[in-house]
Amino acid sequence: MKKNQLLCGTVLLGVATFGLSKSGWAQVPAPSQVAPRLPFTALSSTVLSPAQIIATAQETSKAQLQALTPQNRNALDWASGAMWAGIAEFATISNSPLEFDAVQQLGERVKWTPRTTKKDPFLADDDAMGQAFLADYARRRDLASLTPTRMDMDALVERLKAAEKEPRPVVLTWCDTLFMAPPVMAQLSSLTGDRKYLDAMDKEWWKTAALLYDPQEHLFFRDRGFLKRLEANGQKMFWSRGNGWVLAGLARVLTYMPRDYVTRPRYEQMFREMSAKLLTLQGRDGMWRASLLHPEAFPAPESSGTAFYCYAFAWGINNGLLPRETYASAAGKAWRGLVAHRRADKLPGFVQPVGNAPAPSKAEDTHLYATGGFLLAATEMAKLTSVGLPLHEVALVSQQDWR
Repeated sequence: MKKNQLLCGTVLLGVATFGLSKSGWAQVPAPSQVAPRLPFTALSSTVLSPAQIIATAQETSKAQLQALTPQNRNALDWASGAMWAGIAEFATISNSPLEFDAVQQLGERVKWTPRTTKKDPFLADDDAMGQAFLADYARRRDLASLTPTRMDMDALVERLKAAEKEPRPVVLTWCDTLFMAPPVMAQLSSLTGDRKYLDAMDKEWWKTAALLYDPQEHLFFRDRGFLKRLEANGQKMFWSRGNGWVLAGLARVLTYMPRDYVTRPRYEQMFREMSAKLLTLQGRDGMWRASLLHPEAFPAPESSGTAFYCYAFAWGINNGLLPRETYASAAGKAWRGLVAHRRADKLPGFVQPVGNAPAPSKAEDTHLYATGGFLLAATEMAKLTSVGLPLHEVALVSQQDWR
C-alpha cells in the first residue's frame, strides 16, 4: 500500500470553534446560549488516505495502551473488552507489532481466560474479551488462546439450552449485550466449524430484538424500562451509544456468519434499516448526539456512538451492504469529527460516561470503549479509502447550526 495514496475529491468539513479550558475544549453550549455569527473553524481539507488514517489511529492506540493503569491493565470487563476488540482489529492493518503484542501479552498474563466472576451465568458483558482472544487465535493458531473461551461458550450453550425450560424468555436483556457475546459466538463458530455457538446466539438475538427493536423507528430501546419513556420533546428515547453497540454488533456478527446461514437475510435487513435511520440523524458536523430523537437535550457531540456508527457505515460499504454513493460521505464526516474531537493526549474526547440513557458529554470525558470504537472505525475507514472515498463537500457548521 503506497503511503501517499490519495483518494478522489476533497472534503471541507467544519465544526464549531470552542473555547479552551484547563481540561481541553469547553463543552458545547446549548443553541439558545450561542451568540449569532460565530466564527467557523474548518477541519483539515487534506484528502483521506489509508496511511493518514492508520497514522492517526496509531496515535490513539499507543496513547491508550500507555494510559492503562495497574487497575485496568489486566481488566476483563465489558469496557476493556470493547477496547481490546478495537485494538485486535486495528492490529490487522496497523503495520506495527504494537497491537498484536499488546493483545498477546494481556492474554498470557490472564491465561486467556475470560472473566469468570459472573454474578449472572448469562451475563454477556463478561464474554466481550473473547473477541480479542479469538482474534489472537485466528492469527497464531495457538490453542492456548482459544480453549478457555471455547470452554466458556460451551458452558453458555448448555445454560441456554437449560434456560429454554425456565420462565426466563430473554437472556440478552439490554441492547448493549448484542455487541458483547454474539460476535464471540459467531467468530467461534467460524473458527471451529461448529455451528452450535452461532445457532444459540441466533435464538437469543431475535428474542432480544423482539423485545427491544422498534420496527417503526428502526432503532433499539436500551432495555424494557425504556419501552414507554419519552423525551421532553415527546419523542421516544433512543440512546446513541446503545444503538451503536447494536449496529457495530451486527457488523461483527455478519463478518463471521456464513453467507448461507438461514437467518442471515434478517440480520442484513436490520443492519440496512438501522443504518438508513441513523443516516438521517447525523449532525452536519459528522457527529451524533447522545439522544438520537432529541439531540437538543444534550447538544454536545458524543464520540462513542459516533465511532460505532462510523465503523458500521464503512464496514457496510466495504462488504456490499450499504451503497457507497449514499454512505461514504457520512462515514468520512464521522471520521473527521472523531479526529477533531480527540483530546490533546490523542484519546477520544466528548465521550459520554458509563450509563444506560442519554446524558451529557464533555470535552475531557474519555473511556476505553470509545477507543475501541475509534480503532474499529479506523480499520474499516482505511480499507474504504484504499479504493477511493468520494466524499462530498459539505457546508461549514457553526455551534448554532450543527444539525
